[in-house]
Amino acid sequence: MDRPSAASDRAEQSFAPRSQRVRQVHDGDGEAVTTLWNRVFARDDCARRRTAADWEWLYARNPWGRQAYLCEQDDGRVVAHYAGLPMRFQCFGKRSIAALVLDSMADADGRAGLAVAGPFVRTARAWVEHYSPPQVNTFHYGFPNTRAFAVGRRFLAYAAMFERVPTLFRSFYEEQDDGTLGGGKPGSLVVEEVDRFGPWSSGLNALWQRLAPLYPVAMVRDAAWLVWRFDECPWPAYRRFLVRAENGELRGWFATRNEWQGQPILAVADLLVAPDDAEAVLTVLRGAVQAAREGPHVRVELWLPERHPTFRHALAAGFRTELSLSTMVYVPRVAELAMARMREHAYYTIADSDHW
Repeated sequence: MDRPSAASDRAEQSFAPRSQRVRQVHDGDGEAVTTLWNRVFARDDCARRRTAADWEWLYARNPWGRQAYLCEQDDGRVVAHYAGLPMRFQCFGKRSIAALVLDSMADADGRAGLAVAGPFVRTARAWVEHYSPPQVNTFHYGFPNTRAFAVGRRFLAYAAMFERVPTLFRSFYEEQDDGTLGGGKPGSLVVEEVDRFGPWSSGLNALWQRLAPLYPVAMVRDAAWLVWRFDECPWPAYRRFLVRAENGELRGWFATRNEWQGQPILAVADLLVAPDDAEAVLTVLRGAVQAAREGPHVRVELWLPERHPTFRHALAAGFRTELSLSTMVYVPRVAELAMARMREHAYYTIADSDHW
């Protein structure tokens, strides 16, 4: 993105004291932002540290742009950051851009608690002022940790769409017999693992066009998004699967990742099938369980909205449900996307979040 003008830079400085300034993130800021991220989130020696390639993928190669602000000191040290990933959504027949808020962070010496609007809040407010007009984002949402949620609720109008996101799971300690999935009945669909989604773009686009009308509120899950999200992501290593009928018809797809959250859990990061296709949901879950058995996993997890038919199909197949520790917050920017309506119709999975 182009560097803001001198006038824009002067305006940005008004958000902070003379020793600091808040401004948009530029292409050359990746190293400084990554350094802050590692100071905040990777303090444990065992934690994975973010790399320059990670930042490049998230913020420079996102096909739908970059929405990020930072607060830096006079010496160039970045002490706070607030960003959104702009993504294409379809909402009740209309296409729009919405932002997944992520990487909201501040140095320990840049936090001011809940009583004072410190560097983090000033940075977040600059982001909101610039990116919240409805012609930019029709809504923004995120999955903040406990502290960020408290700050966001006080200063940034955060409201919980789901206080604790429901998790569907199958524990191998509790369910020894995989053959009980779906009552043990054989299925007619087959699972095909592929190295990348890209070579199958034509069929994946056709599938999305066919299924999109069945998803009133959902991120656009076409081939362009699949390639960026799963093929080009430098971390973690995803496995990709197609679900086909015996005649070769594409009925769906799903993507998994190993050792989710650093635990022996295989996550179904994303899936797309027709909402009323119980057989396809069962096939996805059977494929995920088989993939989990191939690795050091003791559990399979996925996120689906409780009101969505796929959630009910997963329960009927033999998965159980519990509440996670994750909160999903939502801030609408247009009246027709009010919280109650979105809660009723929105589709999401782990891939809609920043829980990579």
